Amino acid sequence: MKETKDKKRCSFKDRFALIWALETRFSLPESRWPKETVPGNKYVALIPLAGGILGVMTAFLVCVLSHYISPYAAAWIGAMFYALAGWGIHLDGWADVWDGIGSGKSGEELRAVIKDTKTGAFAVIGIVLALGAWTSLAACIPIEKRFSAIVLAAVCGRFAEASACYFGKYPWENGLVDCVAAFDGGDFAVSLLCVVPFAFFALDYCAMSAMLCFVIGAMGASYMNKKMGGTNGDVLGAVEILGELATLLLFAA
Repeated sequence: MKETKDKKRCSFKDRFALIWALETRFSLPESRWPKETVPGNKYVALIPLAGGILGVMTAFLVCVLSHYISPYAAAWIGAMFYALAGWGIHLDGWADVWDGIGSGKSGEELRAVIKDTKTGAFAVIGIVLALGAWTSLAACIPIEKRFSAIVLAAVCGRFAEASACYFGKYPWENGLVDCVAAFDGGDFAVSLLCVVPFAFFALDYCAMSAMLCFVIGAMGASYMNKKMGGTNGDVLGAVEILGELATLLLFAA
């Protein structure tokens, strides 16, 4: 594909096609794929939108099943669908960060642990806690709020990622250098705009969740900038999970 640096030529269709492919397991027709290279920061900026669509699908499944089976069973089935449909990539990052922090290391040693493909005890603990918290919170939220809660959790969790991209550093040559290091104020503004349409579901909760997830992303990136020397994809996955759980907790409170 031809490399282009002209921002105007990065169409919304091309950017969304790439973030949808990154965020979900649902393939798009070949005709929808961009013909030219799109900078990573430009399509990552749309991550709350892609996550929100996936959240709508998950929320619909959970809420429909809640009318026929236990809300806890419905939440677990929804979590299984959500993870297989695309959320699993964030759970993977969450688990890796748990292993890294649990190791007690810092700097490049911490990064080596996080990048290790082996699953340690702390990763297993993190996955169990994340899935258990997500399903428990989703199930205990009143049915009239459950749909909105799951959707906004997906949206604002991804907004926490955008916040982490904005505040994160990426000093390494390979990987997400064009997604994190190049992520600027304009990209962050696009991510915020992607949250706005979902405020329709619950304006007050959306505003509170977005602000909370902004802080989670900023603090998570700042901490890992100091602890590891930068913010990589695993850290983005971890702040996304934390943002989702924080949003569900707001609805459950």
